[in-house]
Amino acid sequence: MNALIVRNLSLAYEKKPILQDLSFSLQPKQHVLLSGPSGIGKSSLLHTLTGCIPNHIKAHQQGEVLLFDQPLSNYPLSEKIQTINVVFQQPHWQFVSLTVMDELAFGLGSLNVEKQHIRERIDDMLERLNIHELKNKKLHECSLGQQQMIACASILLLRPKIICLDEALSAVDRMRKRRFMEVIFQQVETVLAVDHQPDDQVVFNHRLELSTGKLHHV
Repeated sequence: MNALIVRNLSLAYEKKPILQDLSFSLQPKQHVLLSGPSGIGKSSLLHTLTGCIPNHIKAHQQGEVLLFDQPLSNYPLSEKIQTINVVFQQPHWQFVSLTVMDELAFGLGSLNVEKQHIRERIDDMLERLNIHELKNKKLHECSLGQQQMIACASILLLRPKIICLDEALSAVDRMRKRRFMEVIFQQVETVLAVDHQPDDQVVFNHRLELSTGKLHHV
């Protein structure tokens, strides 16, 4: 079964076309690097795959997105965030809390995970990612790189089957970024990442390039 199928996807903001008749699929265990020039539509594609478009960002969309052979629109929110999720380059876009612990606990709380299990899962994730020193900080006290790590950890705690990374660790130092990607590849079945400065030590097993609204296998 395909993890994700995109069929004849076209996207436009007002009258400006961004994506044109894209069709592709992702399989479980694929770790895909999505490349292409700035402004070409990579972020728009990730927003569409995760439902941010058209639910939160208005655009004209045609075509369909299927997750495990079911239309994306059929998934209730609680199920969708555990099936596919996204981490943005600007973490404040997804923050809903003032402290690191509250932010990490928020998603699990919305899924009705018991408080004791929430604490255990947070401690385990912080340990795996080697960022336990951020646990008691307020988010505004954290650097951009630290905020990106917290945003990424908060999504990993939801255990999605597919994760989209939109320059999600761009401000994180190379060694920590490698550690995060190692954990992501271990935990998440399917990864689709946009990274303008990919690390040669982070091995993707598939590459796609977006150019003038079309996708090409690299």
